Parts: sequence; structure tokens; C-alpha cells
Amino acid sequence: MTNIADLYILDLGLVDEFIEENNIKKILLQAPDGLKPLLEKIIRHIKALHPQTKIIISAEPWYGSCMLSINEVKILGVDGIVHVGHNRYPWLYDDIGVPILYMPAYYSGKPSKTLLDRLLKTIEDHDIGMVASIQYIPYMNTLANILKTKGYNVHIGNPSSQLMEKGQILGCEYTAALNMRNKVKAFIVISGGIFHALGLSLILREHKIYGLDPHREEIWNTSTYRDKVLRIRYYKLYQILRRGIRKVAIIVSPLLGQYRSSIIMYLEDLLSKNGIDYQVFSTTMVDNDRISSIDNAFSPDAFVITSCPRLPIDDLSEYHKPVLTPGELVMVVKKNIDKYIFPW
Repeated sequence: MTNIADLYILDLGLVDEFIEENNIKKILLQAPDGLKPLLEKIIRHIKALHPQTKIIISAEPWYGSCMLSINEVKILGVDGIVHVGHNRYPWLYDDIGVPILYMPAYYSGKPSKTLLDRLLKTIEDHDIGMVASIQYIPYMNTLANILKTKGYNVHIGNPSSQLMEKGQILGCEYTAALNMRNKVKAFIVISGGIFHALGLSLILREHKIYGLDPHREEIWNTSTYRDKVLRIRYYKLYQILRRGIRKVAIIVSPLLGQYRSSIIMYLEDLLSKNGIDYQVFSTTMVDNDRISSIDNAFSPDAFVITSCPRLPIDDLSEYHKPVLTPGELVMVVKKNIDKYIFPW
């Protein structure tokens, strides 16, 4: 069985520079759960070259670099953070108090002949856009060059922020694809699982969106799964319109990159102007237990998550009361659900 640490490229020299330049005595290592096995390689490196540096590993899931916590830094008393697997979140405007090394982990695999044959049989359009989550940017560039030699016109767009790489998307940021929407009719989204491909499919519903998982060497059209998700989302919107909406729980996150003050203020103003009662609740992690706790305390007609727009769709869609994205709340308050709003 292949060791996951052998599948990703890490520039350990960046860790040396980071520790030396910032005189790090106590360091916090962060990584998504799927990439946590990579931390062992970093730990061995630090212990060999910087034995006086104390290492703490964060067991938090770290779905993105938007989740940085000031409290973790203060309580643990660390001098710096090595955040593995992501680059800096574009809308992280505040300083967390210590230096942070954002250390991408690039997948080292290459497209196999089997995958290429399957891809060529699946993709009918020869003008295609291509985007990827950050781990698969090198893989995307390799695949794009191969497809160009086979007669495809491959477009890779620029994201909204210079902090992101060309062709990179996030679960809440798809500008690299949206900038190409008028040039192509089909997109290939390269990432692990369906998460990123579904997000783009919810936005560009007139385009063919194909997900490509390099690990499983699978490619699929996302339309069937997207349509299933949209049926669920619209059922919840019609449920609110039928029953009416009098009370809303606005759920905010105290994590720096997920506290979206402008959206929170907009929703508060929208609800106030429409005579809808609301209460703001703060929580770091949002799951069914947290929703149930808020439900018991406030008994709202609906909940709106202002941190990550994917939480209501991917994690909380089965709750017995509607858990909405900000865009969905706007749709029902304004009673205009003809155009689905995502992401917000």
C-alpha cells in the first residue's frame, strides 16, 4: 500500500527558513485530516535540524485556511504556525498575532493512459475550461498540456486574488472558472471527491461540469448529483414560503476567515426591514448538535449559516428545519426563488 506521504511534494526548506527568520521556539502544525500523515515528515525534519523547537500538532480538521483561530494561538503560546495543504485565504484581512507559513502539498501523480482514454471518450466538447483545488495544480497543468496535443483548446483562468494560483478554486471561490464561462461549454474540475465539482455545477448550471478525481482515476458528469442537491434545496425554500418565516437564527463563526461581517450586517438589515425577528449565535464548529442546541434555545423557523456556504448543503441538509446559505435566505425573504444564488 502506498504511503500517502510519498504522493505529495513538500518543500521542507521553507520550514527551515520560517523557523530561522522568525526565531521560532514553539511551533503549531496544522493540516486537513487527509494530509495529516504528511506532518510526520515535517516533524522528523524539525527535530533533526531544529531540536530546540517545541512542536504541537493541531487535531482540528482544517478544511481550509479560513479556519485560523486566535484563541488556539493565545492559549498554546506558539511563536508560529505551519499550515499544510492550503495557501493563504484571500479574505483573511486580520493578523492572527504570529507568523504563518502556508505550505502547499502538491500531488505528484500523473494522468495514466487508462484515465486519458476514459477522458477522451467522455469529453465531447473541444473547448474546455480546467480548474483545480491547490493540491492538483501541477496535475492540472500536465493534463492541460496533454489535451492540447490531442487537439483540445484548454482554458485556465485567473482567480480573483493574487494569493491564489492560476486555475485554483476554493469551495466558496470559483472566479478562475467564471472568468472563462463565455469561452467554453464544459469544465473539468480536478480535486479529490465531488466537493469542488459540485460547487461549480451549482453556479454554472448551463455548462457541462466534469469532476476528475486523480486518486480514484474517475471522471463523471456532475449534473445528476447537482440536480438532486437542487431538488433538496428548493424543497426547503418552498417549505419556508409555505409556512412563513417569523424568526431566524443567524449563525456566525468567530474564526477570522469565516467571520463575514458585511454579509452578517446585510442579513440583519434585510430581516429587520421585513419585520422578521432574528438572533445572532456564535459557534466555531457547526453540526447537527449545535443546530439542535440553538433550536432548543430560540426555536427559529430557519437557520442561516454565514461562515461557509457549503455547510448547509453538504453537512446540514437533513435537519428537520431549513438550514440555509445567505443567498437562500435572501431568495425566500424577497420571495424570488427563480434564480438559485450560490455561493454566498
